[in-house]
Amino acid sequence: RQIKFRGLRVDGKGWVYGYYSFEFERGYHSESMDDVPPRCSYISNDSDCFEVDSGSVGQFTGLKDKNGVDIYEGDILQFEGGREFTVHFLYGTFGWHGDGGFLSLFDTNLGIAEVIGSINENKN
Repeated sequence: RQIKFRGLRVDGKGWVYGYYSFEFERGYHSESMDDVPPRCSYISNDSDCFEVDSGSVGQFTGLKDKNGVDIYEGDILQFEGGREFTVHFLYGTFGWHGDGGFLSLFDTNLGIAEVIGSINENKN
């Protein structure tokens, strides 16, 4: 699959897509890198680099919804019948929390699901 990320620009000019990088706060010490918040996050493409809101960064799952729209971590999927779920990365895979626990997107019929928004923005 194609490895790419998206994030909301801090200047308020919407989503940017590309490669993800970040900077840590100088002098920050932690037992685990999982506890270290990034100071600044960036998404760059072949021509530009933009600072993005760290909390909005999501990775492309490699999958598309029923309309051919790329599905990213943090997207809200609506299934036929109206049920909505948020895409997460957990246990080494992309999925969503359903009635039976965490379900992998790769075991889901995405032909009946569409991206209706993101947890970082209002739904369409």
